[in-house]
Amino acid sequence: MMHEPRRSAAVDCNRLQSTAIDTAPDPRAALARLHMLAPLLALLLPAAATADGYPNGWRGDGDGHWPDAEVPVEWDGPSGKNIRWKVQLPTRGSNPGPVFGPGRVLVTSEPDFIQCFSTADGKLLWQDRFSAIDLVAPEADQAELEAKLYEGFCLSFGHDPKDTLKSSDPAEAGKKGRGPALLREVRSKVPMRDYPMAWDEIGFASHMPVATKDRVVVRHGSNAMACYDWDGKRLWTVQPTPRNFTQHAKNPMLEVGAAVIVESGKSGPDMVICTFTPDAEYMGMSVQEYKEKKYPDGNHTGDGKGWPGVEALVAFDLATGKELWRSKAVRSDNIRSQPLVKAQVGGEPVILTGGGCVVRARDGEVVLRDLGWGGYGGSPGAYSDADAGTAYVAYNEGSRRWSPRDPNPGHHVYVYRLARDGEEIKAERLWEWGYEGPKGFSPRAPVVLEDLVIAQGNGCLIFSLKDGRILCGPKEASSKAEKAYTREAQKMGLRNPSKSNCYQNPVVVGRNLYLISKDGSVLVTALEGDAAAGVKPRQLHHNRLDPEDARAGRSKKDMEQMGRWTLSDPVVWENNFYIRQNSWLWCVGKK
Repeated sequence: MMHEPRRSAAVDCNRLQSTAIDTAPDPRAALARLHMLAPLLALLLPAAATADGYPNGWRGDGDGHWPDAEVPVEWDGPSGKNIRWKVQLPTRGSNPGPVFGPGRVLVTSEPDFIQCFSTADGKLLWQDRFSAIDLVAPEADQAELEAKLYEGFCLSFGHDPKDTLKSSDPAEAGKKGRGPALLREVRSKVPMRDYPMAWDEIGFASHMPVATKDRVVVRHGSNAMACYDWDGKRLWTVQPTPRNFTQHAKNPMLEVGAAVIVESGKSGPDMVICTFTPDAEYMGMSVQEYKEKKYPDGNHTGDGKGWPGVEALVAFDLATGKELWRSKAVRSDNIRSQPLVKAQVGGEPVILTGGGCVVRARDGEVVLRDLGWGGYGGSPGAYSDADAGTAYVAYNEGSRRWSPRDPNPGHHVYVYRLARDGEEIKAERLWEWGYEGPKGFSPRAPVVLEDLVIAQGNGCLIFSLKDGRILCGPKEASSKAEKAYTREAQKMGLRNPSKSNCYQNPVVVGRNLYLISKDGSVLVTALEGDAAAGVKPRQLHHNRLDPEDARAGRSKKDMEQMGRWTLSDPVVWENNFYIRQNSWLWCVGKK
């Protein structure tokens, strides 16, 4: 039975337009094709039955590689070529991409919307709203606070709350101060922190949900997490962070936090693991020491501008929401609290943080520190070699003011091999590429294939996994050489020619590299060859969702253009390619 949203007055479901691009096929032609494909289907079905894709979340299972999927290399939004459907989302979205259940796809949108659609045609199946209001405010006040939250969010960004496709006058909204006033009123009654936006592109509903075949977990700020079944029934809610946090009042991000699901099998309960911000008491220091960033092992509790520099992990029983363990504080990647990444080392599940720490999944023990740094907007890339019992971990570290490599980190790529030594897990650094230099780019999470490491900088750099030989990249490790490589990378199809460039993390389907830009265009390049023989990139197609002259994302004041911003990583599910723009979800697939 479909779960009715508890509070749906703030969104008009009639305005959520689902556009099915596909047309009804000729049944006789379809039957003829089915007979022709029967031998091939017989070969494919066993593989499909074993690779069900659960659990799934950021970049699928986190590695950004779908080795056996077959998705289109060419599509076109204006003409509808290979566009199965698209659905409009209720407000400006943010960074989270979709997650999947049986026949279902779920996305979250600002400020606190959860929506579940059919993967077959994009039909809206159910929706809900969830935030700290649900956990802290009296039930009798929740509907009123939710309505004010939504209206304040819209007005603060020039939206007409009755129709978010149109803009109200931002000058008038700002002059009247209605939006900020409403948000202040909500925050005075609920500890929502300084949100909905830390930047113009990052918000309250910024972090990826995670899902299994039976349930989906949504983590919203500030300090609120909920578990649903795929029919929309809310099963449990938790607050991962203690309520008495007072430091870094301008930061909503770490209380949002990344999450990942670890299936324990017979060894224990399945877990959902997420980050939280430890306060001074948790870290065993005075509030003054915390504010002065005197963390004893060299980590920083902040960068002096309100952003925490430490976090910790907490695990909950996926079935009940019961807390299982909390880790010691680990170094944070940075303010966005990047996604956590899973790996297997000698049969031991571990969690990799963007700040270079390795945490044992079964008990939260921090077994390794300071391997690398995930970079602004990135996380480590990982590849688990089950046969050898090892895992390869790559960090793509660029220069930003909050990098641990101070003052001029330049650009560095590291690769480690993790292996068990008895009960210990040890890390061996295989190689490092890079240079010291001035501020550079925002690095993204690498993709680690069986024999390659793909690290996105000024164009994708491709290395040999085992020895670090640069297969496609600058002739030398220097800022000047990397800038020169930009032009070469564009010719090879390793850099999106879009003016907004490649904003999110690269993904690989089979041996094809997909680079997505902020305006929604996707460059597809075949990576022919291997590490031993050499890699020869071959550009296949440059795809667009919107007309080339739409200039999506070029104006922060134009709400319609901002709705086309593409800030989440694409995801592959059942041989379809899903792209989430701020205000649209697209399903790309062969018809």
